[in-house]
Amino acid sequence: DKPYLPLELLRIPVMRQAAGATAAYASASFALIFYLPIYTQTVFRSDAAEAGLLLLPITGGNIVGATLSGRIAAATGRTRELPLAGLLLASACLLVLAFAPPSRLLVALMGAGLGIGLGSVMGITQIITQIRAGPQRLGAAAAVISLSRNFGAALGAAGFGAIALGAARLSGGAAEPAGDPSAFNTAFVVAAIVCAAGAWSSWRLPRDRLPPSVAGGRPAGG
Repeated sequence: DKPYLPLELLRIPVMRQAAGATAAYASASFALIFYLPIYTQTVFRSDAAEAGLLLLPITGGNIVGATLSGRIAAATGRTRELPLAGLLLASACLLVLAFAPPSRLLVALMGAGLGIGLGSVMGITQIITQIRAGPQRLGAAAAVISLSRNFGAALGAAGFGAIALGAARLSGGAAEPAGDPSAFNTAFVVAAIVCAAGAWSSWRLPRDRLPPSVAGGRPAGG
């Protein structure tokens, strides 16, 4: 009688906006995890070990971003600003990767920025949706965010690969043009646009503060 994902939840604007921000985060995050090693192997001729090392700033930054955003939200009660700032940071880092001359240092630095920015999204959107859904629908609210994450991850990984490898074939007739980053630059720009769209969804979230029981005892409207 009770569906796994009650569709009436999506009629609540907060749910739609949080789902959009989560889908944007997952699209960029999973696309980078899957394809950044291919980018480094293509552009820098990295071996598998170096490609894996250049992925560490994203994964490490993700942990830092998730930890910091949770602490900031608990200390200040603010929610909307964290995914908004994180997705804008991710969008800026992707544009730098698309237009700046490629280097290993640039990939590491922008990867760290991407990890921190993207890591600040999902934990906060989960909190926002669960508070708005109320205790009776906590599981359904979690399902909305989980489904958005899975949908964004699948779409982002497939879309990034199709754009990057498709551009490579159109420009050079090969799936991996040696040392040429241009095939990936278009995909980085598209991913930046997706993150900017997610930031727009975050901006439309309400300016609610966390309740005192969540935000370290601070008043909800202070």
